[in-house]
Amino acid sequence: MANQSKAELLRSLVVQGEKKGALAIAASFSWGLSPDQKKAIKTGHECHNFADFYKQCGVDPEAAIEKAWETLINLPVVRGQTV
Repeated sequence: MANQSKAELLRSLVVQGEKKGALAIAASFSWGLSPDQKKAIKTGHECHNFADFYKQCGVDPEAAIEKAWETLINLPVVRGQTV
């Protein structure tokens, strides 16, 4: 879809189950997220790209990605609600 907003693209990726793409978009959001939500989403996104680094730091990348996904799918913007 041409001129698709970030929120529309995010919802589409969530419906498709595209975690990496959806987390990449959500990690760039600076509004509508609590500090804990933003941290979970950013960490999950980074774990997709730097899993070995996070393992060395004692972080389970898969667990961080799942936490980020759960956080993401519960955001109002993903559910089609306004913030």
